Amino acid sequence: MSSQDLPLFVVDGDEFVPQPVCRGPWDHGLLHGSPITGLAGWAARRALGDRADSMWPTRLTVDLLSAARLEPFRVETEVVKAGRTTAVVDVTIIGADRPIARASTSWGTAQPTPEPTGVDPQQFLHYASPVDPAANTTIDYPRPGFNCDAVELRAREGYADRAGGGHAWVRLASDLIDGEPLDPFIRLATLADFSAAVGWDVSANGTNLINTDITLQLLRPLVGEWVMIDAETKSSPLGVGWIEAIWWDVHGPVARTSQSVVETATTLG
Repeated sequence: MSSQDLPLFVVDGDEFVPQPVCRGPWDHGLLHGSPITGLAGWAARRALGDRADSMWPTRLTVDLLSAARLEPFRVETEVVKAGRTTAVVDVTIIGADRPIARASTSWGTAQPTPEPTGVDPQQFLHYASPVDPAANTTIDYPRPGFNCDAVELRAREGYADRAGGGHAWVRLASDLIDGEPLDPFIRLATLADFSAAVGWDVSANGTNLINTDITLQLLRPLVGEWVMIDAETKSSPLGVGWIEAIWWDVHGPVARTSQSVVETATTLG
């Protein structure tokens, strides 16, 4: 099935309607965090208008305020700063009766640089094993759902089917907005919460952890469609911690993520 067959959102007037492929593994009625981060990044860039063509986003931070259900969302944006060399755009994503997420983005004037060439991603993917999350019988993934159907996975080490940090090549296989092509920033923004899957671990007290925010910092545009996420979780007996990850394409590091985590009684599936 192609990405055009499973878009994450369909636009209906001024609302964004999440599709079932947005669903995450914690509850089949709730969204994965990555469609939310992707929508926030898309809205921020749209708010900048033509200026976004000459700027590059240096940071996207999203606070997850409430569980996101399969309901239409509205998006509010504010251009906080629109300077000659930097810009700041805030985004609020609103569900039927409450804010779902708030986001802040920072942008810097982008210098023209040639795209790196000459490296075949297959030479790296050859050493990573394809992963089918649906084959894991211990987690009841929704189908369609984000982990199984919106991404393609090749793991070098670790994934959400077992505790511990991991390394995995990931490709976004769904369009964010129906009918709109993906670009390097939106591709990374829409995968931002996936560090939590690659680096998933239990807490220092042996219980599950859930992330409450996502910060994505970007060095340069992603070359191609595949990104390798190298993620690890750290936590303390206080019941809090973080997930840190470096993101690579075949030419080197492109981004990093940091996510706060807290202990939860919720279980996957």
